[in-house]
Amino acid sequence: MSDPAFNPHLHAHLNALLSASGFPFKYADLCRKYSKSSEIDVDPKLDFKKLYDIFKKNDPTAKQFKRWRMIEFGSEEIGGWVWTGSLVVKKYDILDPMLDSVRVDRTEGIGSVWIGLARDANKLLPEDQRLPEMAMVRPEYDGTMECMERMVPDLIALFSEMKEIIRHGWSNQP
Repeated sequence: MSDPAFNPHLHAHLNALLSASGFPFKYADLCRKYSKSSEIDVDPKLDFKKLYDIFKKNDPTAKQFKRWRMIEFGSEEIGGWVWTGSLVVKKYDILDPMLDSVRVDRTEGIGSVWIGLARDANKLLPEDQRLPEMAMVRPEYDGTMECMERMVPDLIALFSEMKEIIRHGWSNQP
């Protein structure tokens, strides 16, 4: 079966739901909480196996895809779509949380990295309520697995909030 076709109309609906729920602020708070306070002398190399173990401890359904250095978590069917969170580790330590969703019949899909969703949802806010563009960054790994012990539950919790937003607003899709 071919890849699902991206549906820009429903992706815009997702962005509107996230905007109305305050997701840009929640995402910016997560990134503020996990920002490097000082430069590390050497580039840290995140231990992917340990990271996966942390995810499994917090979400037994988590799956790893070593080839893409990605861990999927929190997959759930809502409104005829399967919603999945993931964390992609780029290079050695660049963290990119993502949301992916496909119709159950795999004909259509939507989703993006959380930074992109936060930026797009932020643009939908009234101008006087928008966060500055510089608030939309990625959460950062500080070189210690203790950081990931703290961050993984927060990623899972924020994705759970996103699914709750979707659960209540997706049935109202245009």
